[in-house]
Amino acid sequence: MSKTSEIWFKMFACCQLVFGRSKSLVYDLQRKGFYSLSNDAYSILKMSENLDIASIKALYNDKDSFIDDFFNQFIEAEMGFYTNEPSSFPNIDFTWYSPNVITNSIIEIDNYSQFDFEYAIKQLDDLACKAVQIRFLNFITIDVINGYLSVFKTSCERQS
Repeated sequence: MSKTSEIWFKMFACCQLVFGRSKSLVYDLQRKGFYSLSNDAYSILKMSENLDIASIKALYNDKDSFIDDFFNQFIEAEMGFYTNEPSSFPNIDFTWYSPNVITNSIIEIDNYSQFDFEYAIKQLDDLACKAVQIRFLNFITIDVINGYLSVFKTSCERQS
C-alpha cells in the first residue's frame, strides 16, 4: 500500500460497527453475520471514518506494518476496501420517520397500581401508538389478564 495521504480505508456500507461495554463487533447486514473485535479495534475503525491512512499511522507513531495488517484483515474478510475517494461511498442512512406521535409503550402493573387502565389505552390509541406491552409484576390469574386485554377490542377504531 502506498504511503500517500490520499488513501483511505472504508468499511462496506453493509458492515456496521457496534460498540460494546467490554467488546465491540462488526455486524454484516448483507451476510447476516457478526465479527467480534476489541474496543481498541473499534476505535481505529471509527477513526478511519474521518482520517486517512497516513494520519492514522502518524497517531500510532508510524507503525506502518501494524496499521497495514490491521486494515488488511478487514479487506481479506471482505468487510472493507481502500479508496482515494471516500466521499463516493456514503454510509447507509438509517433515519426512520413515523407519522405516529408514539410508536410503542410499556405499561407495568403491580398490586399497588392505581390508574385507569382503560383511559390510558384510550390516550395511547389517540396518539396512534401501534404497540403496547403490558408487564404484570405480580402473580395474576388468566381471567384478570383477559380483563385487561378486553380493553383492546375497541382500540384503533378511528372515525374518518
